[in-house]
Amino acid sequence: MATVTTPGVYVEETPPGPRIERVDTATAAFVGPTRRGPLGVRPRLLHSAADFERLYGGCQPLRFIGGAAHAEPRTHHVAHAVRAFFANGGARLYVARTAFGARPASAVLGEDEAPERRVTLHALDPGSGGNGRVVLRERLLPAGLRAMTEAPPGTLLRTVSAGRPCECLRGHDKRWRDREGQVVARGRVADSRIVVLDIDWADADGIAERWGELAWSPSHPRWAGAVLGSAAAQASALPLWLHLGAAVDAWALLDRVRALAGQPVQLAGGTDGMVPPLADEATPGSYAAALAQVALLEDVRTVAAPGASALEERLALQAALVAHAERPGAWRIAVLDAAPDLTADQALAQRQAVDSGRAAFYWPWVVVADPLAPPGRMDAALALPPSGVVAGLYARSDAAQGVHKAPAGLPVAGVLHLAWPVSAGEQDRLNPQGVNCLREFLGRGLLVWGARLAGGDPEIRYVHQRRWLDMVEASLGRGLRWVAQEHHGEALWTRVRQSVDGFLQPEWRAGALAGQKPEEAWWARCDRSTMTQADLDEGRIVCLIGVALVKPAEFVVLRWTGRTADAQQAGG
Repeated sequence: MATVTTPGVYVEETPPGPRIERVDTATAAFVGPTRRGPLGVRPRLLHSAADFERLYGGCQPLRFIGGAAHAEPRTHHVAHAVRAFFANGGARLYVARTAFGARPASAVLGEDEAPERRVTLHALDPGSGGNGRVVLRERLLPAGLRAMTEAPPGTLLRTVSAGRPCECLRGHDKRWRDREGQVVARGRVADSRIVVLDIDWADADGIAERWGELAWSPSHPRWAGAVLGSAAAQASALPLWLHLGAAVDAWALLDRVRALAGQPVQLAGGTDGMVPPLADEATPGSYAAALAQVALLEDVRTVAAPGASALEERLALQAALVAHAERPGAWRIAVLDAAPDLTADQALAQRQAVDSGRAAFYWPWVVVADPLAPPGRMDAALALPPSGVVAGLYARSDAAQGVHKAPAGLPVAGVLHLAWPVSAGEQDRLNPQGVNCLREFLGRGLLVWGARLAGGDPEIRYVHQRRWLDMVEASLGRGLRWVAQEHHGEALWTRVRQSVDGFLQPEWRAGALAGQKPEEAWWARCDRSTMTQADLDEGRIVCLIGVALVKPAEFVVLRWTGRTADAQQAGG
């Protein structure tokens, strides 16, 4: 306390103790093929279906190369699942792309000359979505005296010199030179215009992007070869990049653009490759490689592979998804889809191939209106796996009710009907076996009518229990990292217990825990009874936490282990 010299009442502000913040639970990740988009890199966070389209293309069908020269189109399940996710309440989503053997599209401007004189447009990523169109146009901007005086090197100017029109580039010495390198004496300012390059791009799905007021010369800050260069495209995930040969200067680029006369350039050669395999993490474009990228994301709590259940490798892919969710410290749950066109007995058989407390199995598929159908075709519909809907409902339930509430009994948006109408008898038989059914009820519409895990643990049987415990474990793991800078002792143990109590009390008040009093809802022990002398010597701190889940109302012990500063001194 500050030193006081006279009688009176003094108020001093003291810093609060360390708090444990609640981690987000609504972020999901989807794994699967898309028409274009980044591959083999850390996925970007999406906040809407429009974000997905800008980065990964539209929902047009995919064409995988198989036994036939021209494969039949396949429904783009990931794109439709993304639309269902956001339509049903999702707000944060990552997409890790698979693309096995896919090729990027490209086009050469003008004649196919020697490499050093070639101007080539490339789609950044492989996929049929890159087979789009590009329009390159020169455009004139007003050029006042100030603009001409302050123009950066590399600016292209159309002006009048000695009574004749000409074009010139501004050099580093602030002089303007024509094609032959001769200094141009500018005439009237009113007759001068700055020449810039505009590039309009539309991918094969019609998703458009534009880059305006680009420059022609490498000495300009907005040179087209840099703004749309390979490095810039990779860094900013641009869908298109421009390669200029070493002998292509500003005048050569201008001539190529003028020769096009505003006609679109068609990119070609982009393919979707083959059906992505599970393979391993070292195989580019495989499911295993995509899951490895998702494993790097700390904030993901729900993971799914929409459309994987329709592939021949469905059981292996299902097992890989479950193994991904079961990794120590992942704190996430896998949403599994039934295969298409399954009966109730077949769905049960597929579910019984999984035994995991970190997976939930949903059946049947849902039927939605085809967004690509021509106007007036009211009968056009698609059957889709339910994981996109379910992941969105998880997020909606978390926001509306809390993660401790079962994500069931919620109305489904954007679905016409179910691919298999589930009866009450089928529900009664499947629900205890961990098959979560989607049901249609008269007057209530289509609902998710189950929240069981695909595992046999009687203590943690429901989706919301697993997800709430994951939230607690992830929050504790993140919120107690500060102990690594502290030394062992009763003072530290007391602070840890206080932090845990301060975190769990709001959860109890929100109804996440049973018990009429806090001591009936949870306990936290961090003292010599929870740690051995070896723990103390190695700088390891152990806190035992018991929580009374609402259903079943039993204590489940979570063991949290951290490391203090003593561990560093002990070389641990």
